Amino acid sequence: MRSLSIDSQQRGFLPWFLIASLAALAIATGVLQFREVRRVRYAKMDSRLLPTKVLAPELIAPAPVGPQVQLSSLAGKIVVISFWASWCLPCRVEMPELAKLVADWNGGGKRKADIVYVAVNFKDALGEVRPLLKDPRFTGVLFACDNDGKIAERWKVGVFPTTYVISPKGEILYAQAGYNQRLSSSISAVLQDYFSDTKTEVDPR
Repeated sequence: MRSLSIDSQQRGFLPWFLIASLAALAIATGVLQFREVRRVRYAKMDSRLLPTKVLAPELIAPAPVGPQVQLSSLAGKIVVISFWASWCLPCRVEMPELAKLVADWNGGGKRKADIVYVAVNFKDALGEVRPLLKDPRFTGVLFACDNDGKIAERWKVGVFPTTYVISPKGEILYAQAGYNQRLSSSISAVLQDYFSDTKTEVDPR
């Protein structure tokens, strides 16, 4: 009877031991995968931003729905370009703030140029992007997809979010790597300075 009792206890202990072992393995695997993802996403990417006061490179990207997004077709407007990803929590904070900035600016009246907000997604599946098209916070935002990461590479995106402001003439006015709590006020100040120059002329297109 004693041996039967011991065997019974061992059999009862075995499933719990296996569950604990599998859980520990899963946690260890998850940590390793997270470290690998961070290494791939960040370590090999150039952290230097494009310089300001130079012409921005062309940006042509497919949209999740509808025609492609092309920067040159937005000449005559201010363009705010933000690079984001679904796994980037600061991006989720910044995007509504930028959308509000754009809505407030465009609704202010007597502006020399409207702002267009282009949100470029980095390598996510369409299923991660399309729900945002129905989000009322992002009404009027142009979503674009950088499916292979080549656009981010060309625009020197090393961290997410990364934000650029492009003038109506196609010049880079402002560049920001990472989340900045004062981003909206910084962009507003840059635009105020840009348009305070009486020689600034806006393409009427």
